[in-house]
Amino acid sequence: VLATSNLPLRAGKGHMYDGGIKVPLFFGGAKISNLKTCDQVTANIDLMPTLLDLCGLKTPKNEWDGVSIARNIKNGKTFDRILFWHAPRARKFSTGDIYSTVIREGDYKLIDFYKDGRVELYNMVNDPYEQHNIAGQHKELVNKLRKKIINWKKEVNAIE
Repeated sequence: VLATSNLPLRAGKGHMYDGGIKVPLFFGGAKISNLKTCDQVTANIDLMPTLLDLCGLKTPKNEWDGVSIARNIKNGKTFDRILFWHAPRARKFSTGDIYSTVIREGDYKLIDFYKDGRVELYNMVNDPYEQHNIAGQHKELVNKLRKKIINWKKEVNAIE
């Protein structure tokens, strides 16, 4: 039994499927007028730069990995970026998740279950509930994304 659910998304807390990593983010205040929505893919690392930007304060350059999404919140537009998530431990008996690393680039999300030696690839626009693993049909893209994961892990000294 899984610890949580985030239906209709796949899986729940602790998993690398969107049910475990996708949550809504709300901002409000005088600097944000009118109700707007933005589908920007973001991560917690973007909170500090965004909050500073919304408050009119400068973000120290090259001190954070995150980026401000304040402009996106105000105009409802998005920009492409690459994001990574990494789970260097397994909690099979609490959340059911296993060792994995994720890269999200453009419309695609690759989950590398690195200790099991398998990958899953999803087109998040066509398959937002991650039901159809298309890794077998896109081997070149899988290899490209796996190389980016390997390079990112080296860069950040990721624990495995």
